[in-house]
Amino acid sequence: MSSIPFSSLLHQLLPSSNAIGGTKKGKGKSKAGSQNFFTGAYPIQQIDPEESIDAFCKLVESVKSEAKDTITTSTYGNDIEFCLPTYPFYEESEESDENSQDEATLYSSYLHDDFPTEEDSQEKIYDRNWLLKQCRNHIIQHNVEFTEQQLCTDLFTILRSEETDDSIQQALVDILGYEGIDLIMDLISNRTTLVSNIMKMSNYTGQKAKASLGHSNEPKRPVYGTQFTVQSEAEIKEMKQMRKDQKKALKALQKAPGKSNLIN
Repeated sequence: MSSIPFSSLLHQLLPSSNAIGGTKKGKGKSKAGSQNFFTGAYPIQQIDPEESIDAFCKLVESVKSEAKDTITTSTYGNDIEFCLPTYPFYEESEESDENSQDEATLYSSYLHDDFPTEEDSQEKIYDRNWLLKQCRNHIIQHNVEFTEQQLCTDLFTILRSEETDDSIQQALVDILGYEGIDLIMDLISNRTTLVSNIMKMSNYTGQKAKASLGHSNEPKRPVYGTQFTVQSEAEIKEMKQMRKDQKKALKALQKAPGKSNLIN
């Protein structure tokens, strides 16, 4: 059974009803119009369902194409041109060409995260102070039970030994652990320089101390502390025998009348 749109059916009914009931006047006008509306013969328009479906699909496609044309595919800010400045904003002059080049180099390095730090600008001096500083940093970072002086002494003893680099590396790993591998590599690569500088500093300190003691006019002060003497068993027995002999000699002198007066 085919369906007829309600709007087309309504347009067909209204003109025919007006034409049929147009000649009537008075009270029977509405009655005649209603009778003709339901009893009259009206032509029925046949509509193909496939045509209505095709028309609907065409309408949907046209709406989609219009929507695609109106929507922009560009992203926000793609038409903005931005160029990072390669030189700082300052006025150049003939007198400051060298300074301007230095400032431009520093500025470009700052933009590329290559700005020199204080440690990089200063040349490392591998000596006792450097070793103490590295030991202090290692103790703070890794919570080691050593003191910085004790750790420094142990490291210097290992570096000063005549072992091979592999043996020294293993000994350093046992003390510092694998978390101190950077310090270990630095110590091994600069082992000769570090040991030489520390030995020079110790010799200079010892000579300076001797010179200060030689030129000092202050009287010597007594050394306080626990005083002890190391003796062998033979020496102890000999001392005991000497005491016994001294006691016997004193007793013999006391018994003799002439010699006792000399003692008194």
